[in-house]
Amino acid sequence: MNAVKISNLCLGYGKKTVIKDFTIDIEKGQMVSIIGPNGSGKSTVLKSLAKLLEPQEGIVYIGKNNITHMSNKEVSTSVSILLQHNTYPADISARDLIYYGRLPHKKWYQTKDQEDEKIIDWVIKNTNLEELQYKKINCLSGGERQRVWLGVALAQQPKILLLDEPTTYLDISYQLELLELVKMLNQRSDMTVVMVLHDLNQASKYSNRVIVLKEGQIVADGDPKEILNKELIRKVYNVESRIYYDEVDGHPIIIPNKNNLGGERI
Repeated sequence: MNAVKISNLCLGYGKKTVIKDFTIDIEKGQMVSIIGPNGSGKSTVLKSLAKLLEPQEGIVYIGKNNITHMSNKEVSTSVSILLQHNTYPADISARDLIYYGRLPHKKWYQTKDQEDEKIIDWVIKNTNLEELQYKKINCLSGGERQRVWLGVALAQQPKILLLDEPTTYLDISYQLELLELVKMLNQRSDMTVVMVLHDLNQASKYSNRVIVLKEGQIVADGDPKEILNKELIRKVYNVESRIYYDEVDGHPIIIPNKNNLGGERI
């Protein structure tokens, strides 16, 4: 069963086309990373899946529904997205902000109830925000805010979770903690996860499928163990590298060569 089906998608801003003839099917329960150099269109694809960007051409299906024919509220009950940059009301606590993730599931006249509180408690526990839940957002560090915004996305109880460079503002321990949490949610609840990642080794370790973009087009798509190799890294990032394989699960570990000058961050 497909969670997402995209056919002949073209995306852009104004008259500029960024994504060209993009066609993929993402099965329910897959954990997918979209990778590629800066400007390749990774985040643009993610925005189209959350109906934040209308297609120039092509069709996006969420389940069996054409996203164009879905209301924003309907999309929000199935899909949640964690963006790189988010705005928030002044002087709001972490817990109150997380409640915003419940709003797509409520009618305009409904207020917070016991079920909402139960879900918020679960989110706070699983994002390690117990000690921060009553603090104001503007008093938190960038990494702490990122965990709160993940909490907002999880409070929506989405079938599809979209993450746009979710580890950007986190130190290494919180990066791994967040990705382990997302992996756990994927495995326990069969939640489909689509992430944009810069770190190829994180994409390799935490994805069962990687889609590689360059200049708005797919250049590789498949199991990271099968497609992440020196030739692909050279072609996409203009970087020479060495590839090792993890002793536990066999995922590729990519090491750029010391003598690389310039090239893209991997």
